[in-house]
Amino acid sequence: MQVDLDKVLLDPQGKESTDKATISTASYSALAAQLQEDAQMPQDQKLKQYRLIQKVAAGGTIDLTAEEISMIKSRAAKALPLVWFGALSDMIDPGPQPVPMKAAPKTEAGAA
Repeated sequence: MQVDLDKVLLDPQGKESTDKATISTASYSALAAQLQEDAQMPQDQKLKQYRLIQKVAAGGTIDLTAEEISMIKSRAAKALPLVWFGALSDMIDPGPQPVPMKAAPKTEAGAA
């Protein structure tokens, strides 16, 4: 899937994040974070992860495989704040979007 890594993450209201974090920086942070489970990770998996770090660090528009997207999302879920994880997931793996909630109709004060 083609992903523009230079896009700024969107907050839950759909506005650009105030810190201007990009898909690239969030992906890099998730992939480079030292997780407890990394101590048991096989060498070939570590090298695969490192190659993906190099790929996302370059920025620009790149192709990400389903496996690479899955790796980024899995690590982001563990290493990033919830809002960054959600924004990153929605932007690199867009699925069905939630239906916006409708506000309850306003009633006049005193009306029964």
